[in-house]
Amino acid sequence: MPAPIDGKRNGGRPLHVAWRSADSIALALVTGVGAALRFFRLDRPGSIVFDEFYAQDACWYLYRSSATCTLPQFGGVERFTAEITPMHPPLGKWLIALGVKFLGFNPLGWLLASVLAGIVTIALLYVLTRRLLQSLLAAAAAAGLLAIDFLHFVQSRVAMLDIFNALFGVAAFLFLVYDRDELLRRTAGAASTHGRARLWRRPWRIAAGAASGAAVASKWPGIFILFAVILLAVGWELRIRQGRGWTGAARRTWGEEGLSLALWLGVLPASIYVATYAGVLSGHVLTWPWSPDSWVAAFTERQLFMVRWHWRDLGEHPYQSPAWSWLLLKRPALYFFAMRDGLVREILALGSPLVWWSSILALGLTGVRWVRARRPVGAEEVILAGFVLTYGPWLLLASRRSHVFLYYLLPAVPFMCLAIAYAVTRIPPGRPRRLVVSGFMILALAFFIFYYPVMTAVTLPYDGWRARMLFTQCRGPDAALRAVPQPQPGPPPPRWCWI
Repeated sequence: MPAPIDGKRNGGRPLHVAWRSADSIALALVTGVGAALRFFRLDRPGSIVFDEFYAQDACWYLYRSSATCTLPQFGGVERFTAEITPMHPPLGKWLIALGVKFLGFNPLGWLLASVLAGIVTIALLYVLTRRLLQSLLAAAAAAGLLAIDFLHFVQSRVAMLDIFNALFGVAAFLFLVYDRDELLRRTAGAASTHGRARLWRRPWRIAAGAASGAAVASKWPGIFILFAVILLAVGWELRIRQGRGWTGAARRTWGEEGLSLALWLGVLPASIYVATYAGVLSGHVLTWPWSPDSWVAAFTERQLFMVRWHWRDLGEHPYQSPAWSWLLLKRPALYFFAMRDGLVREILALGSPLVWWSSILALGLTGVRWVRARRPVGAEEVILAGFVLTYGPWLLLASRRSHVFLYYLLPAVPFMCLAIAYAVTRIPPGRPRRLVVSGFMILALAFFIFYYPVMTAVTLPYDGWRARMLFTQCRGPDAALRAVPQPQPGPPPPRWCWI
Protein backbone atom coordinates (compact mmCIF):
# COMPACT_ATOMS: atom_id res chain seq x y z
CA MET A 1 0.00 0.00 0.00
CA PRO A 2 1.47 3.40 -0.91
CA ALA A 3 2.24 5.81 1.86
CA PRO A 4 -0.32 8.48 2.77
CA ILE A 5 -0.11 11.70 0.81
CA ASP A 6 2.42 14.25 2.00
CA GLY A 7 0.71 17.60 1.84
CA LYS A 8 3.97 19.47 1.20
CA ARG A 9 5.85 17.25 -1.21
CA ASN A 10 5.06 14.52 -3.71
CA GLY A 11 7.61 11.81 -4.28
CA GLY A 12 10.37 14.14 -3.09
CA ARG A 13 9.26 17.02 -5.36
CA PRO A 14 7.44 20.21 -4.36
CA LEU A 15 3.76 20.10 -5.19
CA HIS A 16 3.89 23.40 -7.01
CA VAL A 17 6.56 25.65 -8.47
CA ALA A 18 5.58 29.30 -8.76
CA TRP A 19 4.48 30.71 -12.10
CA ARG A 20 7.10 32.97 -13.68
CA SER A 21 7.02 35.75 -16.24
CA ALA A 22 8.67 33.36 -18.70
CA ASP A 23 5.58 31.15 -18.39
CA SER A 24 3.34 34.04 -19.36
CA ILE A 25 5.49 34.73 -22.41
CA ALA A 26 5.58 31.07 -23.45
CA LEU A 27 1.83 30.72 -22.92
CA ALA A 28 1.13 33.80 -25.02
CA LEU A 29 3.45 32.64 -27.81
CA VAL A 30 2.15 29.09 -28.15
CA THR A 31 -1.48 30.17 -27.85
CA GLY A 32 -0.92 32.97 -30.35
CA VAL A 33 0.60 30.55 -32.87
CA GLY A 34 -2.33 28.17 -32.41
CA ALA A 35 -4.80 31.02 -32.87
CA ALA A 36 -3.10 32.36 -36.01
CA LEU A 37 -3.06 28.92 -37.61
CA ARG A 38 -6.74 28.34 -36.86
CA PHE A 39 -7.99 31.72 -38.05
CA PHE A 40 -5.93 31.81 -41.27
CA ARG A 41 -8.10 30.96 -44.31
CA LEU A 42 -10.95 30.05 -42.00
CA ASP A 43 -13.56 30.89 -44.63
CA ARG A 44 -12.36 28.12 -46.98
CA PRO A 45 -13.96 26.19 -48.63
CA GLY A 46 -16.93 28.42 -47.77
CA SER A 47 -19.61 25.74 -47.49
CA ILE A 48 -20.98 23.15 -45.11
CA VAL A 49 -18.61 20.16 -44.98
CA PHE A 50 -19.16 16.56 -43.87
CA ASP A 51 -21.07 16.48 -40.58
CA GLU A 52 -21.65 20.21 -40.02
CA PHE A 53 -25.41 19.86 -39.62
CA TYR A 54 -24.83 21.33 -36.17
CA ALA A 55 -24.35 24.74 -37.80
CA GLN A 56 -27.87 24.60 -39.19
CA ASP A 57 -29.25 23.45 -35.84
CA ALA A 58 -27.44 26.33 -34.14
CA CYS A 59 -29.12 28.75 -36.54
CA TRP A 60 -32.45 27.02 -35.97
CA TYR A 61 -32.06 27.46 -32.20
CA LEU A 62 -31.71 31.20 -32.76
CA TYR A 63 -34.30 31.96 -35.41
CA ARG A 64 -36.58 28.95 -35.95
CA SER A 65 -36.54 29.98 -39.61
CA SER A 66 -35.52 27.82 -42.52
CA ALA A 67 -35.24 30.90 -44.72
CA THR A 68 -32.75 32.57 -42.39
CA CYS A 69 -30.75 29.36 -41.97
CA THR A 70 -30.56 28.24 -45.60
CA LEU A 71 -27.24 28.68 -47.33
CA PRO A 72 -27.04 30.26 -50.80
CA GLN A 73 -25.42 27.19 -52.33
CA PHE A 74 -28.50 25.16 -51.43
CA GLY A 75 -30.35 27.27 -54.00
CA GLY A 76 -33.35 27.64 -51.75
CA VAL A 77 -34.09 23.93 -52.20
CA GLU A 78 -33.26 22.70 -48.72
CA ARG A 79 -35.81 23.61 -46.08
CA PHE A 80 -35.70 22.24 -42.57
CA THR A 81 -38.49 22.77 -40.10
CA ALA A 82 -37.03 21.06 -37.05
CA GLU A 83 -33.73 20.18 -35.38
CA ILE A 84 -31.59 18.02 -37.69
CA THR A 85 -29.44 16.42 -34.96
CA PRO A 86 -31.75 15.72 -32.01
CA MET A 87 -29.64 12.65 -31.23
CA HIS A 88 -27.04 14.92 -29.61
CA PRO A 89 -27.42 17.25 -26.59
CA PRO A 90 -27.69 21.00 -27.17
CA LEU A 91 -24.77 22.80 -25.48
CA GLY A 92 -22.30 22.55 -28.36
CA LYS A 93 -24.99 23.76 -30.76
CA TRP A 94 -25.80 26.67 -28.44
CA LEU A 95 -22.11 27.64 -28.47
CA ILE A 96 -22.03 27.51 -32.26
CA ALA A 97 -25.20 29.63 -32.21
CA LEU A 98 -23.32 32.40 -30.38
CA GLY A 99 -20.99 32.78 -33.33
CA VAL A 100 -23.92 32.78 -35.74
CA LYS A 101 -25.59 35.45 -33.61
CA PHE A 102 -22.55 37.76 -33.78
CA LEU A 103 -21.27 37.09 -37.30
CA GLY A 104 -24.28 35.69 -39.16
CA PHE A 105 -25.03 32.35 -40.77
CA ASN A 106 -21.83 32.04 -42.77
CA PRO A 107 -18.58 30.07 -42.39
CA LEU A 108 -17.00 32.60 -40.03
CA GLY A 109 -20.14 32.67 -37.90
CA TRP A 110 -20.65 28.94 -37.49
CA LEU A 111 -16.91 28.25 -37.04
CA LEU A 112 -16.16 30.93 -34.44
CA ALA A 113 -17.05 28.83 -31.39
CA SER A 114 -14.99 25.86 -32.60
CA VAL A 115 -11.94 28.03 -33.27
CA LEU A 116 -12.13 29.71 -29.88
CA ALA A 117 -12.64 26.34 -28.16
CA GLY A 118 -9.51 25.00 -29.84
CA ILE A 119 -7.45 28.04 -28.87
CA VAL A 120 -8.57 27.98 -25.24
CA THR A 121 -7.81 24.25 -25.04
CA ILE A 122 -4.21 24.95 -26.06
CA ALA A 123 -3.86 27.54 -23.28
CA LEU A 124 -5.47 25.28 -20.68
CA LEU A 125 -3.19 22.39 -21.62
CA TYR A 126 -0.18 24.62 -21.06
CA VAL A 127 -1.41 25.50 -17.57
CA LEU A 128 -2.29 21.88 -16.77
CA THR A 129 1.10 20.59 -17.93
CA ARG A 130 2.93 23.33 -16.06
CA ARG A 131 1.04 22.47 -12.89
CA LEU A 132 1.62 18.73 -13.18
CA LEU A 133 5.22 18.62 -14.44
CA GLN A 134 6.53 21.91 -13.00
CA SER A 135 8.45 22.57 -16.19
CA LEU A 136 8.11 25.48 -18.61
CA LEU A 137 9.77 23.44 -21.37
CA ALA A 138 7.39 20.51 -20.92
CA ALA A 139 4.35 22.81 -20.81
CA ALA A 140 5.45 24.59 -23.99
CA ALA A 141 6.06 21.22 -25.68
CA ALA A 142 2.63 19.83 -24.77
CA ALA A 143 0.72 22.97 -25.76
CA GLY A 144 2.85 23.41 -28.87
CA LEU A 145 2.16 19.86 -30.01
CA LEU A 146 -1.56 20.42 -29.52
CA ALA A 147 -1.37 23.69 -31.46
CA ILE A 148 -0.08 21.79 -34.51
CA ASP A 149 -1.86 18.50 -33.93
CA PHE A 150 -3.57 17.54 -37.18
CA LEU A 151 -6.85 16.34 -35.72
CA HIS A 152 -7.20 19.13 -33.17
CA PHE A 153 -6.41 21.67 -35.88
CA VAL A 154 -9.05 20.31 -38.27
CA GLN A 155 -11.72 19.93 -35.58
CA SER A 156 -11.06 23.52 -34.48
CA ARG A 157 -12.07 24.59 -37.99
CA VAL A 158 -15.32 22.66 -38.45
CA ALA A 159 -18.70 23.17 -36.80
CA MET A 160 -18.84 19.84 -34.98
CA LEU A 161 -19.24 18.95 -31.32
CA ASP A 162 -16.09 17.00 -30.46
CA ILE A 163 -13.91 20.09 -29.98
CA PHE A 164 -16.12 21.12 -27.06
CA ASN A 165 -15.60 17.74 -25.39
CA ALA A 166 -11.84 18.30 -25.70
CA LEU A 167 -12.12 21.82 -24.25
CA PHE A 168 -14.27 20.89 -21.27
CA GLY A 169 -12.25 17.74 -20.67
CA VAL A 170 -8.95 19.59 -20.28
CA ALA A 171 -10.69 22.25 -18.20
CA ALA A 172 -12.23 19.65 -15.87
CA PHE A 173 -8.88 17.95 -15.29
CA LEU A 174 -7.13 21.27 -14.68
CA PHE A 175 -9.73 22.36 -12.13
CA LEU A 176 -9.56 18.97 -10.44
CA VAL A 177 -5.78 19.23 -10.11
CA TYR A 178 -6.19 22.68 -8.54
CA ASP A 179 -8.71 21.17 -6.13
CA ARG A 180 -6.29 18.36 -5.30
CA ASP A 181 -3.49 20.82 -4.53
CA GLU A 182 -5.79 22.85 -2.27
CA LEU A 183 -6.72 19.62 -0.51
CA LEU A 184 -3.06 18.73 0.02
CA ARG A 185 -2.27 22.17 1.42
CA ARG A 186 -5.13 21.95 3.88
CA THR A 187 -4.06 18.45 4.85
CA ALA A 188 -0.54 19.71 5.54
CA GLY A 189 -2.02 22.43 7.76
CA ALA A 190 -4.18 19.94 9.68
CA ALA A 191 -7.30 21.80 8.55
CA SER A 192 -10.74 20.64 9.57
CA THR A 193 -12.20 17.98 7.29
CA HIS A 194 -15.88 18.08 8.08
CA GLY A 195 -17.91 17.68 4.88
CA ARG A 196 -20.75 20.07 5.64
CA ALA A 197 -18.48 22.80 6.95
CA ARG A 198 -16.34 22.58 3.82
CA LEU A 199 -19.14 22.20 1.29
CA TRP A 200 -18.65 25.67 -0.20
CA ARG A 201 -14.89 25.69 0.32
CA ARG A 202 -14.14 23.59 -2.75
CA PRO A 203 -14.47 26.10 -5.62
CA TRP A 204 -12.19 24.10 -7.90
CA ARG A 205 -14.22 20.96 -7.33
CA ILE A 206 -17.33 22.95 -8.25
CA ALA A 207 -15.57 24.16 -11.41
CA ALA A 208 -14.49 20.61 -12.29
CA GLY A 209 -18.07 19.40 -11.90
CA ALA A 210 -19.39 22.24 -14.04
CA ALA A 211 -16.85 21.58 -16.80
CA SER A 212 -17.65 17.86 -16.71
CA GLY A 213 -21.35 18.60 -16.97
CA ALA A 214 -20.68 20.89 -19.92
CA ALA A 215 -18.75 18.08 -21.62
CA VAL A 216 -21.70 15.70 -21.28
CA ALA A 217 -24.10 18.43 -22.42
CA SER A 218 -22.01 18.95 -25.57
CA LYS A 219 -21.86 15.31 -26.63
CA TRP A 220 -22.59 12.13 -24.72
CA PRO A 221 -18.99 10.79 -24.71
CA GLY A 222 -18.40 13.59 -22.20
CA ILE A 223 -19.69 11.06 -19.68
CA PHE A 224 -16.24 9.43 -19.92
CA ILE A 225 -14.70 12.71 -18.75
CA LEU A 226 -17.15 12.98 -15.85
CA PHE A 227 -16.39 9.40 -14.80
CA ALA A 228 -12.64 10.08 -14.89
CA VAL A 229 -13.07 13.19 -12.74
CA ILE A 230 -15.17 11.30 -10.19
CA LEU A 231 -12.69 8.43 -10.07
CA LEU A 232 -9.71 10.71 -9.48
CA ALA A 233 -11.52 12.89 -6.93
CA VAL A 234 -12.69 9.92 -4.87
CA GLY A 235 -9.30 8.23 -5.15
CA TRP A 236 -7.45 11.27 -3.85
CA GLU A 237 -9.88 11.68 -0.94
CA LEU A 238 -9.37 8.04 0.00
CA ARG A 239 -5.62 8.29 -0.11
CA ILE A 240 -5.30 11.15 2.35
CA ARG A 241 -7.18 8.98 4.84
CA GLN A 242 -5.65 5.59 4.12
CA GLY A 243 -3.46 5.60 7.22
CA ARG A 244 -6.29 3.73 8.98
CA GLY A 245 -6.65 1.22 6.16
CA TRP A 246 -8.97 1.27 3.18
CA THR A 247 -12.11 0.41 5.16
CA GLY A 248 -11.61 3.26 7.57
CA ALA A 249 -10.60 5.57 4.72
CA ALA A 250 -13.78 4.78 2.81
CA ARG A 251 -15.92 5.40 5.90
CA ARG A 252 -14.26 8.73 6.63
CA THR A 253 -14.43 9.83 3.00
CA TRP A 254 -18.15 9.08 2.85
CA GLY A 255 -18.81 10.91 6.10
CA GLU A 256 -16.64 13.95 5.41
CA GLU A 257 -16.81 14.37 1.62
CA GLY A 258 -19.76 12.29 0.46
CA LEU A 259 -22.17 15.23 0.29
CA SER A 260 -19.66 17.46 -1.50
CA LEU A 261 -18.77 14.77 -4.05
CA ALA A 262 -22.41 13.92 -4.73
CA LEU A 263 -23.45 17.54 -5.05
CA TRP A 264 -20.60 18.97 -7.15
CA LEU A 265 -19.75 15.91 -9.25
CA GLY A 266 -23.26 14.48 -9.48
CA VAL A 267 -26.10 16.93 -9.05
CA LEU A 268 -24.30 19.92 -10.60
CA PRO A 269 -23.29 18.17 -13.87
CA ALA A 270 -26.79 16.71 -14.19
CA SER A 271 -28.37 20.13 -13.61
CA ILE A 272 -26.17 21.73 -16.27
CA TYR A 273 -27.08 18.99 -18.73
CA VAL A 274 -30.81 19.46 -18.15
CA ALA A 275 -30.56 23.27 -18.29
CA THR A 276 -29.08 23.23 -21.79
CA TYR A 277 -32.40 21.95 -23.14
CA ALA A 278 -34.12 25.19 -22.17
CA GLY A 279 -35.40 26.79 -25.33
CA VAL A 280 -34.95 23.57 -27.28
CA LEU A 281 -37.90 21.58 -25.95
CA SER A 282 -41.41 22.90 -25.58
CA GLY A 283 -43.78 22.21 -22.70
CA HIS A 284 -44.88 23.48 -19.32
CA VAL A 285 -42.55 23.17 -16.36
CA LEU A 286 -45.18 23.78 -13.69
CA THR A 287 -47.34 20.77 -14.43
CA TRP A 288 -47.38 17.06 -13.64
CA PRO A 289 -44.36 15.31 -15.21
CA TRP A 290 -46.59 12.68 -16.84
CA SER A 291 -48.80 15.29 -18.50
CA PRO A 292 -48.57 15.21 -22.34
CA ASP A 293 -47.65 18.92 -22.46
CA SER A 294 -45.06 18.66 -19.66
CA TRP A 295 -41.52 19.86 -20.31
CA VAL A 296 -40.25 17.01 -18.14
CA ALA A 297 -42.09 14.51 -20.35
CA ALA A 298 -40.57 16.09 -23.46
CA PHE A 299 -37.10 15.93 -21.91
CA THR A 300 -37.56 12.28 -20.95
CA GLU A 301 -38.81 11.35 -24.41
CA ARG A 302 -35.82 13.11 -25.99
CA GLN A 303 -33.38 11.10 -23.86
CA LEU A 304 -35.12 7.85 -24.75
CA PHE A 305 -35.01 8.78 -28.42
CA MET A 306 -31.27 9.49 -28.15
CA VAL A 307 -30.62 6.11 -26.54
CA ARG A 308 -32.62 4.30 -29.21
CA TRP A 309 -30.87 6.21 -32.00
CA HIS A 310 -27.34 5.53 -30.76
CA TRP A 311 -27.95 1.84 -30.16
CA ARG A 312 -29.75 1.09 -33.43
CA ASP A 313 -28.07 -0.36 -36.50
CA LEU A 314 -26.65 2.68 -38.30
CA GLY A 315 -25.35 0.72 -41.23
CA GLU A 316 -21.82 1.21 -42.56
CA HIS A 317 -19.93 4.32 -43.60
CA PRO A 318 -16.94 4.41 -45.99
CA TYR A 319 -14.85 6.46 -43.54
CA GLN A 320 -15.61 4.62 -40.32
CA SER A 321 -12.74 2.84 -38.59
CA PRO A 322 -12.41 0.44 -35.64
CA ALA A 323 -11.38 2.09 -32.38
CA TRP A 324 -8.23 -0.04 -32.05
CA SER A 325 -6.91 1.48 -35.28
CA TRP A 326 -7.27 5.17 -34.43
CA LEU A 327 -3.81 5.65 -32.94
CA LEU A 328 -2.35 3.73 -35.87
CA LEU A 329 -4.10 6.01 -38.41
CA LYS A 330 -5.59 3.20 -40.45
CA ARG A 331 -8.51 5.23 -41.80
CA PRO A 332 -8.88 9.04 -41.45
CA ALA A 333 -12.23 10.74 -42.08
CA LEU A 334 -12.88 12.75 -45.23
CA TYR A 335 -14.69 16.08 -44.70
CA PHE A 336 -14.35 17.71 -48.11
CA PHE A 337 -12.99 16.73 -51.52
CA ALA A 338 -13.08 18.43 -54.91
CA MET A 339 -11.08 17.67 -58.04
CA ARG A 340 -11.04 19.66 -61.26
CA ASP A 341 -8.56 19.72 -64.14
CA GLY A 342 -6.12 17.58 -62.20
CA LEU A 343 -6.15 19.90 -59.17
CA VAL A 344 -7.30 18.61 -55.77
CA ARG A 345 -8.76 20.33 -52.72
CA GLU A 346 -9.37 18.30 -49.58
CA ILE A 347 -10.09 18.47 -45.85
CA LEU A 348 -9.01 15.25 -44.18
CA ALA A 349 -9.29 14.60 -40.43
CA LEU A 350 -6.16 12.65 -39.53
CA GLY A 351 -3.35 12.58 -37.01
CA SER A 352 0.36 13.26 -37.29
CA PRO A 353 2.16 9.93 -37.69
CA LEU A 354 5.19 11.33 -35.88
CA VAL A 355 3.31 12.66 -32.86
CA TRP A 356 0.63 10.00 -32.53
CA TRP A 357 2.96 7.04 -32.88
CA SER A 358 5.45 8.66 -30.51
CA SER A 359 2.63 9.15 -28.00
CA ILE A 360 2.11 5.38 -27.87
CA LEU A 361 5.64 4.99 -26.53
CA ALA A 362 5.22 7.95 -24.20
CA LEU A 363 1.98 6.56 -22.77
CA GLY A 364 3.69 3.20 -22.25
CA LEU A 365 6.50 4.92 -20.37
CA THR A 366 3.94 6.82 -18.28
CA GLY A 367 2.20 3.57 -17.37
CA VAL A 368 5.44 1.87 -16.36
CA ARG A 369 6.51 4.85 -14.26
CA TRP A 370 3.08 4.95 -12.58
CA VAL A 371 3.33 1.27 -11.59
CA ARG A 372 6.90 1.56 -10.36
CA ALA A 373 6.73 4.93 -8.62
CA ARG A 374 3.88 4.04 -6.25
CA ARG A 375 3.35 7.76 -5.67
CA PRO A 376 0.01 8.51 -4.02
CA VAL A 377 -0.36 11.60 -6.19
CA GLY A 378 1.47 12.24 -9.42
CA ALA A 379 1.21 13.41 -13.00
CA GLU A 380 1.14 9.82 -14.23
CA GLU A 381 -2.33 8.97 -13.00
CA VAL A 382 -3.79 12.22 -14.40
CA ILE A 383 -2.29 11.53 -17.84
CA LEU A 384 -3.40 7.91 -17.86
CA ALA A 385 -6.89 8.69 -16.60
CA GLY A 386 -7.30 11.40 -19.21
CA PHE A 387 -6.24 9.11 -22.03
CA VAL A 388 -7.48 5.67 -20.99
CA LEU A 389 -10.90 6.77 -19.72
CA THR A 390 -11.71 8.88 -22.80
CA TYR A 391 -10.38 6.41 -25.38
CA GLY A 392 -10.72 3.03 -23.68
CA PRO A 393 -14.54 2.90 -23.57
CA TRP A 394 -14.66 3.11 -27.36
CA LEU A 395 -12.79 -0.18 -27.60
CA LEU A 396 -15.89 -1.76 -26.03
CA LEU A 397 -18.63 0.44 -27.46
CA ALA A 398 -17.35 0.19 -31.02
CA SER A 399 -18.25 -3.50 -31.04
CA ARG A 400 -21.92 -2.52 -30.72
CA ARG A 401 -21.89 0.31 -33.25
CA SER A 402 -20.56 0.59 -36.78
CA HIS A 403 -20.50 4.39 -37.12
CA VAL A 404 -17.30 5.18 -35.20
CA PHE A 405 -14.70 7.54 -36.61
CA LEU A 406 -11.13 8.52 -35.90
CA TYR A 407 -12.16 11.99 -34.69
CA TYR A 408 -13.87 10.40 -31.67
CA LEU A 409 -10.33 10.20 -30.27
CA LEU A 410 -10.08 14.01 -30.03
CA PRO A 411 -10.71 14.36 -26.24
CA ALA A 412 -7.77 12.01 -25.64
CA VAL A 413 -5.36 13.93 -27.90
CA PRO A 414 -4.37 16.59 -25.30
CA PHE A 415 -3.35 13.80 -22.94
CA MET A 416 -1.29 12.19 -25.71
CA CYS A 417 0.59 15.49 -26.03
CA LEU A 418 0.88 15.64 -22.24
CA ALA A 419 2.35 12.12 -22.20
CA ILE A 420 5.06 13.18 -24.67
CA ALA A 421 5.81 16.19 -22.46
CA TYR A 422 6.04 13.85 -19.47
CA ALA A 423 8.54 11.69 -21.38
CA VAL A 424 10.57 14.85 -21.97
CA THR A 425 10.93 15.34 -18.21
CA ARG A 426 12.60 11.91 -17.99
CA ILE A 427 15.52 13.23 -20.07
CA PRO A 428 18.36 14.72 -18.00
CA PRO A 429 17.79 18.48 -17.67
CA GLY A 430 19.89 21.02 -19.47
CA ARG A 431 21.24 20.88 -22.99
CA PRO A 432 20.26 17.24 -23.80
CA ARG A 433 16.63 17.89 -22.94
CA ARG A 434 16.48 21.13 -24.91
CA LEU A 435 18.05 19.50 -27.97
CA VAL A 436 15.61 16.59 -27.94
CA VAL A 437 12.60 18.86 -27.51
CA SER A 438 13.77 21.29 -30.20
CA GLY A 439 14.46 18.49 -32.67
CA PHE A 440 11.13 16.79 -32.06
CA MET A 441 9.16 20.03 -32.32
CA ILE A 442 10.90 20.96 -35.58
CA LEU A 443 10.04 17.56 -37.04
CA ALA A 444 6.44 17.85 -35.83
CA LEU A 445 6.16 21.30 -37.41
CA ALA A 446 7.63 19.99 -40.67
CA PHE A 447 4.97 17.26 -40.75
CA PHE A 448 2.28 19.88 -40.09
CA ILE A 449 3.50 22.12 -42.90
CA PHE A 450 3.65 19.20 -45.32
CA TYR A 451 0.11 18.05 -44.53
CA TYR A 452 -1.38 21.52 -44.12
CA PRO A 453 -2.85 21.64 -47.66
CA VAL A 454 -4.92 18.47 -47.20
CA MET A 455 -6.31 19.80 -43.92
CA THR A 456 -7.40 23.18 -45.26
CA ALA A 457 -8.58 22.64 -48.86
CA VAL A 458 -5.50 24.30 -50.36
CA THR A 459 -5.26 23.51 -54.08
CA LEU A 460 -2.70 20.82 -54.90
CA PRO A 461 -1.72 19.05 -58.11
CA TYR A 462 -2.87 15.45 -58.08
CA ASP A 463 0.64 14.06 -57.61
CA GLY A 464 1.25 16.40 -54.66
CA TRP A 465 -2.00 15.31 -53.05
CA ARG A 466 -1.26 11.64 -53.64
CA ALA A 467 2.22 12.02 -52.10
CA ARG A 468 0.53 12.93 -48.82
CA MET A 469 -1.64 9.81 -48.74
CA LEU A 470 0.53 7.61 -46.53
CA PHE A 471 -1.58 4.46 -46.92
CA THR A 472 -3.04 3.81 -50.38
CA GLN A 473 -3.75 0.07 -50.42
CA CYS A 474 -7.45 0.76 -50.46
CA ARG A 475 -8.62 -1.99 -52.78
CA GLY A 476 -5.63 -4.25 -52.82
CA PRO A 477 -2.22 -3.91 -54.52
CA ASP A 478 -3.80 -3.43 -57.96
CA ALA A 479 -5.68 -0.22 -57.07
CA ALA A 480 -5.76 2.33 -59.88
CA LEU A 481 -2.88 4.80 -59.81
CA ARG A 482 -5.21 7.78 -60.19
CA ALA A 483 -7.47 6.78 -57.31
CA VAL A 484 -9.65 9.46 -55.74
CA PRO A 485 -11.99 9.31 -52.74
CA GLN A 486 -15.32 7.65 -53.46
CA PRO A 487 -17.51 8.51 -50.46
CA GLN A 488 -20.36 6.27 -51.49
CA PRO A 489 -22.54 4.50 -48.90
CA GLY A 490 -21.12 1.20 -47.84
CA PRO A 491 -18.30 -0.36 -45.83
CA PRO A 492 -14.81 1.14 -45.63
CA PRO A 493 -11.93 -0.45 -47.55
CA PRO A 494 -10.60 -3.57 -45.83
CA ARG A 495 -7.01 -2.35 -46.02
CA TRP A 496 -5.12 0.63 -44.63
CA CYS A 497 -6.41 3.51 -46.67
CA TRP A 498 -6.27 7.31 -46.58
CA ILE A 499 -8.14 7.71 -49.87
